[in-house]
Amino acid sequence: IPVLAVPGYEADDVLATLSAMTFELGGECLLVTNDKDCRQLINERVKVFNIRKQEVVDAAAVERQWGIRPDQVVDFQALMGDSTDNVPGIRGIGEKTAAQLLNQFDTLEAVWERVEEVARPKLRELLTGGREMALLSRELVRLAKDVPLQIDWQAAHVGGIDLPAALELCSEFGLHSLPKRLSELFV
Repeated sequence: IPVLAVPGYEADDVLATLSAMTFELGGECLLVTNDKDCRQLINERVKVFNIRKQEVVDAAAVERQWGIRPDQVVDFQALMGDSTDNVPGIRGIGEKTAAQLLNQFDTLEAVWERVEEVARPKLRELLTGGREMALLSRELVRLAKDVPLQIDWQAAHVGGIDLPAALELCSEFGLHSLPKRLSELFV
């Protein structure tokens, strides 16, 4: 399995570039990551596999879980922030409110263009006062899709597993359920 890394770039940006390249070439991409930021990369041919939850996250899952489309993830995170990644967002706006705003206005820009349509005065005040913080937050969560990345697509070809060697490694490391699954896949 090839390892992709580019000095000076974060792994998420490498994943973003890889997914964009795969999409442009007409391929399908499954990103294995627990990072919520990668949900912004989801489209009809790019999905995320959350290894902790053992689930594939596609556009329908993003809508079910957050109430927004994948193309709204960056604006969603810009509004509500993300304490895990030190993204401030707008203080006082949480997941539910961020989703409601994006469902009503579609984009962050449209929220400010039509802020007078926000029914709750306190929320209008939060949005107006938090504009600069939300714009900064959006830049913090937006992944770069232009990392200078050279991919040897042939090196990534799956196949040619040495089943006896793999089973021996499973035994050595005490992996009990994997040998059965490997045997079923590669016999």
